[in-house]
Amino acid sequence: MKFEETMLDPGVAEMLLADQPMNRAISRAHVNKMKEDILAGRYMLNPNPISISPDGRLLDGQHRCLACVETATPIPVVIAWDVDPDVRPVLDGGRARSISDILRIDHPTITNTGTKSAAAAAVLKYRKYPTRIWSTSLPVTRQELEDELTSNADDYQVACSFGQNITTALGTGGRLVTRSALVALHIIVSRDSLNADELDAFAEGMRDPVAACRGNVQDPRYVYREQPKGTVWGNGQSALLAAIVAWNAHIDGRNLKIILSRRNMLPMPPVR
Repeated sequence: MKFEETMLDPGVAEMLLADQPMNRAISRAHVNKMKEDILAGRYMLNPNPISISPDGRLLDGQHRCLACVETATPIPVVIAWDVDPDVRPVLDGGRARSISDILRIDHPTITNTGTKSAAAAAVLKYRKYPTRIWSTSLPVTRQELEDELTSNADDYQVACSFGQNITTALGTGGRLVTRSALVALHIIVSRDSLNADELDAFAEGMRDPVAACRGNVQDPRYVYREQPKGTVWGNGQSALLAAIVAWNAHIDGRNLKIILSRRNMLPMPPVR
């Protein structure tokens, strides 16, 4: 077995894809993420090689090959030649690094990486996919997440404190409120809204509704605080939608009986 670092040409990638034995199913989400990085100039050399058997068949690397073909763009790769096909069961056996892993290693000053990563993903999807709230396949690349968090580290630290103060006051339990949705809400409101100075009042109504909401059980802050988990379909974007619905009602001075998250509420509402 020998290794070669080279630029993978789309024509060569297409030939490799045409001559491969049984392989795992293509993940379109994974291919789309790579395509976005390639077209944006963010794609980097992956030291995990594209593996080719002694008779020239592709054993591993089909997603990179497909992204290369579909973008018609050469990409840097390492190719492992003359790989024994019997090693197929152990290919990709290591655990993939999450964005939290990357941040902890490369940016150790960034704390609460799990919450911030989930919030950053929600913020990026809010921008990129306002009409696809319920999809479970919304491509956001790890490079996009890293750029978002490192370029706005101070903003995310402030937003994380905002979310943590609220969820700590609420305690544990099956609530609709999530810390990452609150962090994402704070980021979006701070960037987009002329009412960002209301964030403290919004938080106070959730931490201490008796005082802040003056006994009004239809105050949107109280409703959002008390609504149980499971009443809104539970992915990150619908959790953010619930936070925005509560925020907008608070700004408009409207009462709520319940926070609804339905498919006919598209696109994702902008924050007031």
